[in-house]
Amino acid sequence: MITLDHVTKTYTNGDIESHALSDVSLSINEGEFIVILGPSGSGKSTLLNVMSGLDVPTEGTVRIRDAIISLMDQNSLTAFRRANMGFVFQQYNLLSTLSVYENVALGHHLGKKTIDIEDMLFDVGLSSHKDKYPHQLSGGEQQRVSIARALIKEPLILFCDEPTGALDERTGKTILALLQKLNRTYQTTIVLITHNPAIQTLAHRVIKMNSGAITEIHTNQKQADASSLSWS
Repeated sequence: MITLDHVTKTYTNGDIESHALSDVSLSINEGEFIVILGPSGSGKSTLLNVMSGLDVPTEGTVRIRDAIISLMDQNSLTAFRRANMGFVFQQYNLLSTLSVYENVALGHHLGKKTIDIEDMLFDVGLSSHKDKYPHQLSGGEQQRVSIARALIKEPLILFCDEPTGALDERTGKTILALLQKLNRTYQTTIVLITHNPAIQTLAHRVIKMNSGAITEIHTNQKQADASSLSWS
């Protein structure tokens, strides 16, 4: 599904070079739930950005299925992301003037193959809130809207950047349980980055990072249920 081959990402500031990624090679299988774990500055966000085409590597190649996205121009990358990827961020990025239904409908209009909006709202537990506006929702409910908007077009891959970072433990576990359910229901490949080590037990595989490099890849023989997690 996703293959990175000797990927390096270097930022230059005057004469100073900073290696955000250093010779990273990685393969992610279709339908996997992947957690990328590491402290702030470890390179996990850069890795997500490069593998999703939000950023381009300085060296190396990034392939999704048969497409080498690291060689695409910006217009081609934008079209490829729109057709194949969904994104969930720590900030919900909802349009305040649109209802829950209308925010999710935005994602529906972007996809060629889409899930029915009412069905998606039911799956994320928002059917009774579909006519509300973002300011009328809790943080967890707003995050569920952003997940529904990302998944409504049935993306091949869902990229999640600290999706529980702004949430309390109870709400965070609700969001993680939803992601697990959707991974199992739709077989969507999920790549989730976090600094919270408790979340790693949910994954099929855990990719640990430090200083721009992968330090360990661990396979969970059994995935924990989100309800069993503890932040402490």
